[in-house]
Amino acid sequence: MIKKPTRVILISGLGLIIGIFNIFVYSNHNSPIFLTIGVTCFILSIGLFKLNNWARMLTIIMASVFIIIYGALLIYTFAYYEQHHGFAGIALIFHLPLLLLSIWSLDCLNNPGIKTLFH
Repeated sequence: MIKKPTRVILISGLGLIIGIFNIFVYSNHNSPIFLTIGVTCFILSIGLFKLNNWARMLTIIMASVFIIIYGALLIYTFAYYEQHHGFAGIALIFHLPLLLLSIWSLDCLNNPGIKTLFH
């Protein structure tokens, strides 16, 4: 049996938490986009934990998309929202950690030592 790297276990665990959170919170709000993201995160996390390469590739794609989205949200929040509403703390609480998690996931899953473990 292949020993799973701690980073892959952490990414899959955080993905499960984010997925379950999105499923339970947004299923009551009729938000199909966040519900779809939650189910996708849940499925990809299980695939990452099992070291499936399809899950690694799809997580890399999702992380890349999230980097663009959360980067744009941070720029928007600090450039526009703060000027008109006076407080941009929501960006630091939600957007920045998710941006950093996406960057870290992308870095870890593209690591040559970790790449070879996926099948």
